[in-house]
Amino acid sequence: MIFDVHTHYGFANDDQFENLLLDTCQKNNIQRVCVMGIGRKRDAPSETKPGLTKDSFKWGVNNEEVIGLAADHPKLVIPIAFFRLDYDNPSLVDDLGFKGFKGIKFLWPRYNYDDERYFLVYEKAAANGPINGAPRERTIRTTMSRMKVEYLEAIARTFPDLRVLACHFGYPDYEIACALARILPNLYIDISTGGPPAAPSVMREDIFKRQLIGNLVPIEKLVFGSDCILENVPEQIKLWDELFRKLGLPENERELIFHKNAADLFK
Repeated sequence: MIFDVHTHYGFANDDQFENLLLDTCQKNNIQRVCVMGIGRKRDAPSETKPGLTKDSFKWGVNNEEVIGLAADHPKLVIPIAFFRLDYDNPSLVDDLGFKGFKGIKFLWPRYNYDDERYFLVYEKAAANGPINGAPRERTIRTTMSRMKVEYLEAIARTFPDLRVLACHFGYPDYEIACALARILPNLYIDISTGGPPAAPSVMREDIFKRQLIGNLVPIEKLVFGSDCILENVPEQIKLWDELFRKLGLPENERELIFHKNAADLFK
């Protein structure tokens, strides 16, 4: 049984996403899936992922599509809203909560995540579910240095009722992510790697070599996320299961990461 906490709406053609999602979940025993309102969008404004040109695939806000998808499939889809920290008004967080979103996704801030200019957003988010840690109509200008996992510490400590999810195992700062998850009761790690599964996964190799899982970070603080196109989800599940077995994790611990931890987080 799988609980996928990291899927972007639109990682398929818009008119195919719903059917592909349902088919993927059915075939891979995915019981719940968090769908985020940020993904590829054919009619998006000129927002682009950092490092890509305006002519590359565009990223757009898909919040309305996501909440509609969750309304149609409430037992499967958990809607996660995308909030643009440097563009959207903090009051939007309340509106998103009223609409039924269960969490908020942030990306590409102009300032560090723990900059106090964002604290009103986090304060409001604390009442509206977990956060998963760009100006409109312009190229997004930011760097990975703005999104370091260490910046989540101040947020988690300042807002203890806010459940914070660090994506991608805190890449490239794995040990910091593990330390924060170990000492902060409201911070969890999303293990998603994203990208094509056929390529060697530097992240999974590092996790194995450093024996991070079950050593530096408690099993109870890890949740599974795919963060890839839907066609690659089965391979992501397979690769993580292989790694867990290689690390010697028993079935009950594998089940915690694949399903139970996320189920408790989003209950």
